[in-house]
Formats: sequence, structure tokens, C-alpha cells
Amino acid sequence: LVDNLRELILEYALKYRREDKIEMAKNLILRCADIGNSRAMFHVGYALWSNGGWGLNHDEKSGVEWMRKSAQLGNGAGMAFYVFFLLRGLG
Repeated sequence: LVDNLRELILEYALKYRREDKIEMAKNLILRCADIGNSRAMFHVGYALWSNGGWGLNHDEKSGVEWMRKSAQLGNGAGMAFYVFFLLRGLG
């Protein structure tokens, strides 16, 4: 049940982002990441590291940390990016 709720919150965040409702999307994606959704953690990490998407300010260090958390929970994309960060000396 909890995993389904996490996925539902993520899907709404993605929907709001597509609809340019950035503030709502940002609040949901952060909440979803905070409650342990590895896909949300990946999205937050990538946004912080790369360009500050989702209405988040660019913060490379926080982006790498979120990507580490995503990788630790088994997210494949999170693992790949975290390895990339480690190879670049960022992790």
C-alpha cells in the first residue's frame, strides 16, 4: 500500500510538471523523495545536479547525495549516475 502511494504521488508530480504547474510538481516530487521513492530521488538528484529543473536551484552536492540515496534503494538510473559521479570524484 505504501509503495503504491509513493508511486501515485510521483505520477501526480510528473503530471503537474508536464502541465507546467511547477510549484505543485516540486512540492510533490520532494515529498515523494523524502518518503523513500527511489525514482523521485533520481529525479530530484538529476535536477539539482544538472540544471535546477523542477523549480529547484542548482546544487551539485545535494544532487549527488540524492542520486546516492536512489542508487542505494536499487534504482538502475540512480546507480548508473552515481557511478558516473564516483568516477568523476563527486561522490
